[in-house]
Amino acid sequence: MEAVKGLTGLGVVEQTKRTNEAFEPLLKAHQQEILSFEPKTYRYGSTDRHEASSHVYFPKTTATGSAAILFFVYGGAYVTGAKVLEPPYDLQHKNTGAFFAKQGFVTVIADYRLFPGIKFPDPATDIKDALEWIVINIDKVHQSTPVKADASQIFLMGHSAGATTVATLMLTPELLPYDVRKRIVAVVLNAGVYDLRGEQTFHPLVVREYYGATQALLRRREPLGLLENAPPDVLEGFPPVLAVLAEFDFQPIIVAHKTFVAALKDRIEAPVEELIMKGHNHMSPYNCLFSGEGEQWALDSVAWLKSKIR
Repeated sequence: MEAVKGLTGLGVVEQTKRTNEAFEPLLKAHQQEILSFEPKTYRYGSTDRHEASSHVYFPKTTATGSAAILFFVYGGAYVTGAKVLEPPYDLQHKNTGAFFAKQGFVTVIADYRLFPGIKFPDPATDIKDALEWIVINIDKVHQSTPVKADASQIFLMGHSAGATTVATLMLTPELLPYDVRKRIVAVVLNAGVYDLRGEQTFHPLVVREYYGATQALLRRREPLGLLENAPPDVLEGFPPVLAVLAEFDFQPIIVAHKTFVAALKDRIEAPVEELIMKGHNHMSPYNCLFSGEGEQWALDSVAWLKSKIR
């Protein structure tokens, strides 16, 4: 984690590159165990990104023979990202799926459509489609596995643009069918872009093309605007939230996090708890999983998730 401290102040692209480089040899040292959690792959839709579908990682055993489902939605500013990155960083996000499977969750990482060619709320719609597919096809999903996936207990976790997508999904009433929403036990929002009213990390072209060309559309569609205008049934039924932020995150992310979390605490009835990832920058929290360094935030998150299991 010492290498991460030296990357504070770098731009998004350079910080991503150098954080990947710092953790690659650490993940390679644990490659055998990471790859021992071999995912099952499912196609949940019809577009090219859906063809890439989702990876499902299973615990090797549990005390009850079943496990809650954790959906992880990766980031990438809506222009990059995949359930598995290209070599030489192709242990990401395999390490994430394996880490949370080892902690006892059936872990799903689904691809979603990226810029260009996306309009609001396409990425959230894709994650909704993947969620629905899992619920409808749960018997197929855990067929011939030692641990059965419990589709009555689903957790959502998103990082960066993935957290923005999870917040969008949860706060857009017409997106998430009641039969799926009622299964969502709790949500982990990690360093999302929730408030686009000030300085932010999304490229201006992405903001304009994805959210819309007018300030009115932007205000209505950003997670903070969705929260401010959410109907009572969404607010009353919103699950508990763990809001996570890196100690050395980008300043616009920190500002957006604070504004959004304050609004969440004010608007929803469920508890909203916060966790600061000590020693981490924006890019490092998921790079570190299965590296042997910097994993405490994830273990703390797992403890929080397990405390919410019904």
